[in-house]
Amino acid sequence: MSVTRIFLIRHGATVLTAEDRFAGATDVELSDEGRGQVRRLAERLSLIPVDAIYASPLGRTMETAGILAAPHGKDVLARDGLKEISHGHWEQMTRKEVEAAYPDEAAAWDRDPYTYAPPDGESGVSAQQMGVGRIWPPEHR
Repeated sequence: MSVTRIFLIRHGATVLTAEDRFAGATDVELSDEGRGQVRRLAERLSLIPVDAIYASPLGRTMETAGILAAPHGKDVLARDGLKEISHGHWEQMTRKEVEAAYPDEAAAWDRDPYTYAPPDGESGVSAQQMGVGRIWPPEHR
């Protein structure tokens, strides 16, 4: 019997991470700190056999996956279904800025972040409904 292991790895720290900004759909780069985090993880995972590496097409995730893929000689396969949730018009704002500019929206998010979506954004439910079939092709399921 063969065993399939799937590692779900979040991208390294970005230039907006330290500022605690919403940046799900914003294509922001990894910071030097984030690159260091990923290089250390790549070293730890270098001896584990890998068949495929998938990532969201955003720059930070493709860079993260590329660093992780290098020791294995693998190409990174971009998949739209792996994109992070969009926070709509909250993108690039801090939590405090959102609370000040959109107090009713922030309160609705606090009550139910899973089903609430900021205007022009996505809820957790809608982000989940991308479906495994749109992420991994049949040859890797």
